[in-house]
Amino acid sequence: MQHEFRVIDQHFVLLEPEFTQGASIGSKANQYVRDTLNGEVRTDDWFVEGDYRLVVWRNRDGRQQYLAFAMTRDFLPGTDERRLVGYFELAPARTTKDN
Repeated sequence: MQHEFRVIDQHFVLLEPEFTQGASIGSKANQYVRDTLNGEVRTDDWFVEGDYRLVVWRNRDGRQQYLAFAMTRDFLPGTDERRLVGYFELAPARTTKDN
């Protein structure tokens, strides 16, 4: 997926130590994007890439805009067992024809 999109906005936070509700955060994000932002899941489930998990939604209204919710799979070094969670706003990667 690394060549399909470009990041146009992002926001990340560290979770509290010993936080165990990762699935709940993903479920709430899915509900918000689906119900409030009129999005639909582009990937069937969590996409696992190395050290993180990712789910991607696209807008249903035809705009070439996507949101991705990401969470690290493991704790970040030096963070007292905290994981990173956040979102990216994505757009299709530009091709040489777009320049």
